[in-house]
Amino acid sequence: MTGIKFGSAVLIDLVLPFGASVSCKIFECFSTFLNWIFKRVTDCPDIGHYLDDFFGMAAPAPCKKAGQVLDTMKETAIELGVPLHPQKCEGPCTSLIILGMGVDTVAQTVFAPPDKVTRALVGIRQILRLHQVRVQLIMSTLGLLSFLTKAVAPGRAFLHRPFKAIRGMTKSQFCQLSNEAKKDLESWQTFLKSYNGLSYFVMDDGTQGRSYMLFSDACTSHGAAVWCGKFGEYVYIKWPQAVINNDRKPSTCLLELIPICYAFFVPKWSLKFANRQVTIFCDNMSTCRVVSKLASRVSDISDWLRPLTMRLMHLNVKLNAQFVPTDRQLADSLSRGRFDIFRAQIGTGQKQVYAVTHGLPSLQTLIRTKD
Repeated sequence: MTGIKFGSAVLIDLVLPFGASVSCKIFECFSTFLNWIFKRVTDCPDIGHYLDDFFGMAAPAPCKKAGQVLDTMKETAIELGVPLHPQKCEGPCTSLIILGMGVDTVAQTVFAPPDKVTRALVGIRQILRLHQVRVQLIMSTLGLLSFLTKAVAPGRAFLHRPFKAIRGMTKSQFCQLSNEAKKDLESWQTFLKSYNGLSYFVMDDGTQGRSYMLFSDACTSHGAAVWCGKFGEYVYIKWPQAVINNDRKPSTCLLELIPICYAFFVPKWSLKFANRQVTIFCDNMSTCRVVSKLASRVSDISDWLRPLTMRLMHLNVKLNAQFVPTDRQLADSLSRGRFDIFRAQIGTGQKQVYAVTHGLPSLQTLIRTKD
């Protein structure tokens, strides 16, 4: 409760003051309390909230548990004296708008409102056309793009630089975005031009049974490789001779990243990866961090990360990276071109496949890469 003392009188607010930070904190505590009660009385663990918006998931017909959960929540709210807006109580149904984003549990899709996609595109075009951009325009556009990342999660990687550029600035100020930040927005623009606002659920049950596991490795004196045990196939990349003979070798992080990028440009693999979780096992900790964030301050690495991120956005892939010691790296012999040793370790049925590298930087660019 908030209030003031005036003379001998004490005046107390009957409602929380609008705009005060303490109002959100107090109301969130109350909402969390309500959420806990709803879970207890309905025996339904899948109930969540965002401030005053509550939503839940339960089994459909024939058990009709979803309807029972909703009725119990309404009765509990009335008993506690919590007012409900009748027109805002929806369900039970299989398609619902939650916090502005549509969810369809039958089609297993998430769909964004078309107007938000259009507004985001218009904002990006305005930003890229101007040399000095008002911060308010950048904020509103990034807000729309942040909203769309609920359906296109890999797209968050393209928001780091624009957000960093306006950090600490007011809406009325002007900002000049760097070339790298503009490239990130151009990537969003390219994606949204062909995006219909529909994304499927990522098939991930928290185990590795429904995810794909890839082992990747690179050797500065030979090449790089990535192997998928579920397919029994691998991709081998031979470095150009000029890269091998050059005294100024590319960074190990970049070399380890290249086979990971190639994996998502193999036609057969990419079709299987769509709407799935993919886990990369790599023996380079820097590469694991870069792949997990899909971002890097090094421009040469960013040039490879950008098409990889675009590919993940189109395929709707949830990408994870895990460090694995070199002695447990199954692709180590592959990267050194020792195919006989690899087949002796894994089996003779492994086949080599090739990536369609259109959209990826050329390996010749590694010759100019500085350490």
